[in-house]
Amino acid sequence: MIRKFVPYLKPYKKAAILAPSLIVLEVICELIIPLLMADIIDIGLNGDGGMPLIWKRGALMLLLSVISLISGVSSARFSSIAGQGFGKELRGSIFDKIQSFSFADIDRFSSASLITRLTNDVSALQMMVMMGLRMLVRAPVMLFTALVVCLTVNARLTLVLLIIVPLMAAAIFTLMRVCSRLFTVFQEKIDALNDTVQENLIAVRVVKAFVRGKYEHKKFQTANDALRDAGLAAVMRVILMNPIMMLAMYGAILGVLWFGGNFVANGTMLSGDLYSFFTYISQVLMSVMMLAFSLLHLTRSGACAKRILEVLEAEPDIADAPGSHERVLPEKQGHVEFRNVTFKYRAGTGDNVLDNISLDIEPGSFVAVIGGTGTGKSTLVNLIPRFYDVTEGCVLVDGLDVREYPIEALRERIGMVLQTNILFSGTVRENLLWGDSEASEEQMIRAAKDAQAYDFIMAMPDGFDTKLEQGGVNVSGGQKQRLCIARAMLRHPSILILDDSTSAVDSDTEARIRESFHRNLKGTTVIIIAQRISSVRHADKIILLDDDHIAGMGTHEELLESSPIYREICMSQQEGGIGDV
Repeated sequence: MIRKFVPYLKPYKKAAILAPSLIVLEVICELIIPLLMADIIDIGLNGDGGMPLIWKRGALMLLLSVISLISGVSSARFSSIAGQGFGKELRGSIFDKIQSFSFADIDRFSSASLITRLTNDVSALQMMVMMGLRMLVRAPVMLFTALVVCLTVNARLTLVLLIIVPLMAAAIFTLMRVCSRLFTVFQEKIDALNDTVQENLIAVRVVKAFVRGKYEHKKFQTANDALRDAGLAAVMRVILMNPIMMLAMYGAILGVLWFGGNFVANGTMLSGDLYSFFTYISQVLMSVMMLAFSLLHLTRSGACAKRILEVLEAEPDIADAPGSHERVLPEKQGHVEFRNVTFKYRAGTGDNVLDNISLDIEPGSFVAVIGGTGTGKSTLVNLIPRFYDVTEGCVLVDGLDVREYPIEALRERIGMVLQTNILFSGTVRENLLWGDSEASEEQMIRAAKDAQAYDFIMAMPDGFDTKLEQGGVNVSGGQKQRLCIARAMLRHPSILILDDSTSAVDSDTEARIRESFHRNLKGTTVIIIAQRISSVRHADKIILLDDDHIAGMGTHEELLESSPIYREICMSQQEGGIGDV
């Protein structure tokens, strides 16, 4: 698994090499200092070395301490550079991968889970890299070299460590196995909490309108309690590490005191050597503790790494066909054809949303799709830009199956105003230029006028430079729809799709928008989903959907004569005086 993350560290290879190298230098300095201290005690104080040796050894200890300090600080700096850089590269790669996902892929992972993986999970791996370049290098080097020095000082006394360290290792291994599963559950509970918060914030106006704050609080509390319980379940195991390690450390110290004291009393060991042995045994046991806590963090990071790899290694449900970029694409005309199209959602009930749909939309025509709720209107148009792939049959744009297009080239031919009107934080100008970043000021103003948005834009404090909040919350629903229509019209696509995008504007404004399509988008195929008969009656072709199939097709007059369902819709709107089907 680790090999799969190495490429994200390569741009920071220099820092990733320097950090552990400097740690090794720091460890060497720390290991030499106790030996110098032993010389001061045994030769300088108890021997014939005197003050000259004490000054020399003391100066050398001071020099080694300075080198150790500089090495430690520099190692921390370089490990931070490598860790932060690793996190940046990994987040960028995950974000790029998410951009390639289809709607179905995002539905499968859920947006809340993807956000958690992009932030919380990456932060855990980033911290692990920073720890790994320092602690996971320092601890084993210190452990091994200190053990070797202990063996050279007194091999018999080292047996105490050879008994204690394996016991500590067994405890660490057991805790890691237990905590691995618990950390996975913990990350899943974070997903669930983020999902609850995200849904509440997006729908906060609905929550307040229906006075459902208490219900939402209970829902949040349930997710929050579940996260707390999962966290406690993991932490309660993790906290066992400290008493186990401390018990082992104190047991080792008592053993060294008992046996080492006897060796000194019997004259088989010098007191300075016993002092240095205490220092080394402390370093060994602290190294084991550092290694233990690093490995526990590694266990959580392993759970996060698996979740990140699930995203990075996921095959997008929709991808460019092999050789599509070399294919000569047909001329842009705006011709759309459905041939025996059947579609069902993978995560749905399993029933067909569209069943054996066949229709031909001529270039430059104005086509309306109408039908009751849940009849597949939005699904039908979502198949054209290939937001989803058909289950059976095929959809053709300008005579070529949409699956044979490079996805980017296909969607460049299509302008789309989705059922949910999305605006981004930034100025009105920046939002409109999403349609065409190279558009001139005159073209942008023309699109705004055609979408009947120019007047209210100019009434704003800063006109086109007025700041919009995230999601466009500081404009009305009708204004938001018109800005989205202007953005799509600025693109001058060969196919323009409007998914119920004029529902929040009045009939007169809608008529003027429709008139601008005929006047300024000549040659563009316009496909509009609408609920009002007044919105579709002037269409060249009206497609009536009912329960997954086409129940009628023709002009307004033809459907009035041939379709009882269409006549019923017209009657209900005229008699009820309402604009919805």
